Amino acid sequence: MTEMTRDLLHHKGLSSKDFRRIARNGIGDQLNAYPHSMTWFNDRLIVGTTRSNLCLFKVSKIQKKIDRWPVDCPESVYEQDMRARVYQFDPRAALPGVENSGWTQTFVSPMIDVEGDALPREIGYRAMCVYQARTDDKPHLYAATYTPARGQGARILRSADGYSFDVVPMPASFGDNVTTLRLIVPFKGRLFTSPTGSAGGNVNATGDCTIFCTDDPLGGDWEITNVPYFGDTTNLGVFEMIGVGDWLYAGTGNGKGFQIWRTRAEGKPPFQWDLVIREGAYR
Repeated sequence: MTEMTRDLLHHKGLSSKDFRRIARNGIGDQLNAYPHSMTWFNDRLIVGTTRSNLCLFKVSKIQKKIDRWPVDCPESVYEQDMRARVYQFDPRAALPGVENSGWTQTFVSPMIDVEGDALPREIGYRAMCVYQARTDDKPHLYAATYTPARGQGARILRSADGYSFDVVPMPASFGDNVTTLRLIVPFKGRLFTSPTGSAGGNVNATGDCTIFCTDDPLGGDWEITNVPYFGDTTNLGVFEMIGVGDWLYAGTGNGKGFQIWRTRAEGKPPFQWDLVIREGAYR
């Protein structure tokens, strides 16, 4: 038995005593319902929030089974400040025992005009990553957005400093009905994404099980990486994606049980994808 094996056998893993709270009560803003995305960038933890989810859920078209709503909500959810936020946490600036210290709000979603109504362009930032494109001289921060159903559609934002963000051109097939992106994954020099939610209460399924990739996000040159629905029209969408070793893995939502596919993502798209798990691993 090697020394490393003995150490692993005796290590009990992390427990509650290994963690400490660094933010509470929405980082000081209780409308911050979720820290929906996080990544490490420029020596700081970057966090994107989604706003007032229970009120959004209340007015959504999703079927509900709650007799008494747990929070007070205005008649119109947008009577609240629903603009998504980006924060950064600097561990070197955090003061022991001081609530929410070390945090700085660095970005707030702009407002847009929709048929005479002022709406936030984004109500959440659902995923983040750090990626250096083929045309970049340094890595940039990328954030995937969650947008109002009446808004301009989900987009990816790009930042060199974590304070100002540019909008990345999306694939041509992305319409205003795509309201949510939760997947932006760097792998082997490319950036991968897939639409997550659409208007009409479909916050986690678009019916479009397509994965796109590019090595130049600002150029908007997206390519399709897989055959439609992976060849199975019961796939409702791609819900998770991660690179592990030499493989990129994608998990689909499917009424018969999720599927997991993998590809080496080499050569020119579309790539060869292999089915790893079907029918929810028969569970």
